[in-house]
Amino acid sequence: MTAARRRPGRPRGSTRDPQERHDELLRSAEAAIREHGPGVSMEQIAERASVSKATLYDNFDGKAGLTAALVDRYGARVLSVIAQGLDEPVSAHQVLRGGIEVFVSVIERDAQLYRFVLAGGANQTMLDESAAPVATLLAAALAQVGADTSGTEVLSRAVLGGIFAAAEQWAASPTTSRADFVDQLDALFWPGLAAAGLDRLEGPVDLRGIAELIRTSQGRPAASVGAGPDR
Repeated sequence: MTAARRRPGRPRGSTRDPQERHDELLRSAEAAIREHGPGVSMEQIAERASVSKATLYDNFDGKAGLTAALVDRYGARVLSVIAQGLDEPVSAHQVLRGGIEVFVSVIERDAQLYRFVLAGGANQTMLDESAAPVATLLAAALAQVGADTSGTEVLSRAVLGGIFAAAEQWAASPTTSRADFVDQLDALFWPGLAAAGLDRLEGPVDLRGIAELIRTSQGRPAASVGAGPDR
């Protein structure tokens, strides 16, 4: 009898839990990105994981699949950190500044991984996933003071897109300290939000509903992103 042909890269006789294997490969991929930068190749990731390149392809359907898994893993980590700071009501200005501070601090700790995520085409995915809850929160806040809410989707995308773009440049070339960078972003974006009507909002903004929404979204499937050619 002819033995069944084994798929390329599948460890012969392996009984390891697939999720454990999956997580281990992602941890190795992150370590390779930190070592080699956002231009890391599949060969370098495979070497760091002590597996063949074929094993990576077999587990992730190529570089696009690996990138999508890393994007989802990174996004879940960022959202988890942000959710931890949303349990207490704060002012509208504190919502903006606090969100910027958390986002920038996460990038500072793992700048190479953030650059890899964006290089993989995840900037639009991040914007799409972040803009909806921010627009909802912004509309609710503006409605409380009787301000126009028709432009909240555009305004939320303008603010988030600007923050993401500036953070990408800062991660690649941090010419200022994190504190100064946060000050710059806060000074740039708060006046626009204040002009939209947020400066008329009295009292704290209750973000517990948003925090719960973030927590319940942690199990969402990996985002679909473009990863460019396999290398």
